[in-house]
Amino acid sequence: MRDEIEFFEADTEERERFSDFERILEACDSEPVLPANRLRSVHRVTDSGRTWFVKRFRATQRKNQWRNLTTEPRARFDGTREARVSEALRAQGTNAPRPVVVARRRGETLYVCAELGGRSLRELCVDGIPDRALADRAARASGSMFRSGFALPDLSADHLFVDLADGEPRFAVLDLHNATIGKPGSVSERTLRRSLRRFRRSVRDLDLPVAIQLRFAMLLLLESGVDAEARRRLLAHFPPLDTRAKYSAGRPERYATRNPKRHGREIELLNAVWPGQPGEFVLDLPCGAGRLGEFLTEKGHRFVGADGAFPMLVTAADRTGQQGFAADATEIPLADRAVDGAVCFRFLHHCGDEVRRSVLHELTRVARRFVVLSTFHPISTHNLQREVRRRLRNEAPRRFAVSNSRLDQEMRQRGFRLVARRAQSPMLRDLWVSAFERTGD
Repeated sequence: MRDEIEFFEADTEERERFSDFERILEACDSEPVLPANRLRSVHRVTDSGRTWFVKRFRATQRKNQWRNLTTEPRARFDGTREARVSEALRAQGTNAPRPVVVARRRGETLYVCAELGGRSLRELCVDGIPDRALADRAARASGSMFRSGFALPDLSADHLFVDLADGEPRFAVLDLHNATIGKPGSVSERTLRRSLRRFRRSVRDLDLPVAIQLRFAMLLLLESGVDAEARRRLLAHFPPLDTRAKYSAGRPERYATRNPKRHGREIELLNAVWPGQPGEFVLDLPCGAGRLGEFLTEKGHRFVGADGAFPMLVTAADRTGQQGFAADATEIPLADRAVDGAVCFRFLHHCGDEVRRSVLHELTRVARRFVVLSTFHPISTHNLQREVRRRLRNEAPRRFAVSNSRLDQEMRQRGFRLVARRAQSPMLRDLWVSAFERTGD
């Protein structure tokens, strides 16, 4: 099959430099500039004072193939789709990376674009640069794009660029292969909800006050043109960034003693899969009110609890006699393999895919030998009932399920294998408990 190549806004030098698939591939032989996933990677090409980025698509997912062929701008492949979205945005006056060329060979696509001026909003936030006025303008610029019919479900602080070179901020967007361009005012509530949730996740580690995040969302929605009722629905159903704030005013004590029968059933599941040996040091995160303390003590473990909610830590210390420490599960302040094992019980179902993977990365980093996890399974009566209620009420997800096969794959990628697994009632209840041990050294 012959290579396919299509130039967009390329100058003479670029047409020569990126004249065929092989030359583009040679240009991007450096390490990716961003963490690569199984389908995409991004490489920087710099020469003679000029910089380009090469986005390498190893395949196009089925769902993307369908979207690319049924929504505007139509394209067969992700690389071509991204080039045409950028081209359309630039034509209507919205800044986006200048598309240079798309080359295709069999199932692989290479997309080359020129470097985008400015810095990402996230980088500016890390450096403490944006003031309230700039943040407000960024929100309005994003909303204006949505109003024009531009839909970017993966909007994030990493994808929103600000160029301050000329004094007057100029905003731009990138990573556009998931974007669509429709008629003005055509962006759906579902897309707006996903975009705002994605944006909030992209700044969750920056400790931005909730009030600032809500102001950004409100201004974006106002500028996007959705009516007041839609704005209320979108803002009211945002999932919180974490659950720490709700554990106050006596709630930790009530949490520690609630539903003793269910607690007993869950301890039986833990006991059935538990791989720990007496004397091993175990991290319980999040420890909550310390309800696993008695179980860990009976197993002969030394243990420490960690939680993001200070009231929980106080209650756990009173209950177990062990002083814990404050920690975010996505950034555990412990050295690599600092503990023999880690248990994460009744927490991962609060985490979407991205956060769950971050938590698994941290647990497997600090655990020397084993990790025990509880998860909600998507194929169960409980999960089906929850999804039906959520969709009828038009609510955002507040519980997240993950299949056993997906969990096993994610743990294998981190060097751990499944050794035991139990469920309360498969196909009926959604709670599963899985034990993993490290493979090799």
